Amino acid sequence: MGFYFEHEGAVKALGYSGSEWVQVGSVHGDVDELYHDEAICDAYMDDFHNDLVSLRGDDFDAVGMDMQLDSPAGFQLKMCIRYRGLSAEDFHMLDSYPQFADVEAIWGNPTDGIVGVAALERNAHNPLAGDVVFAYYNPELGVWRIVDVIGLEEQPELGDKLHGETKNKLQQHYDEIDMITGPA
Repeated sequence: MGFYFEHEGAVKALGYSGSEWVQVGSVHGDVDELYHDEAICDAYMDDFHNDLVSLRGDDFDAVGMDMQLDSPAGFQLKMCIRYRGLSAEDFHMLDSYPQFADVEAIWGNPTDGIVGVAALERNAHNPLAGDVVFAYYNPELGVWRIVDVIGLEEQPELGDKLHGETKNKLQQHYDEIDMITGPA
């Protein structure tokens, strides 16, 4: 009956009134802070919950973490990545999350650090499968954007193409980007 989402660099929430979707809760303009500061996240979720109760009464249940098993590719990356260019420490933390079988830093910027990644998200239903998510950091919005997703079994040429598309997206925002890892 309600959900929250990132849109153009801010976290917003919608609730279903019974006849239409309406904005509930506040708009939070710092995605990184909301997703990675437990106290701020808890306060936002409490406000969101209270607004849904005001809108619908207690006519809903919270979705459990098992929902992540059925979420689309890219969900894990968007929930785990720091919403800034990544330092080596940020990247090491991201790479250590169990949601990922592998994470590669693919593009960097001298000022913002790692600004392009390819992450192999684990498939909880099939450990031999997974999706490779190509993403880049958009400094104007302060968020990570997904370029595209391919299955682990896809041909390497498609991965090389998406590596290049990630570069093209970054060149719209940065004067200087350097390849960290990628096709020879």
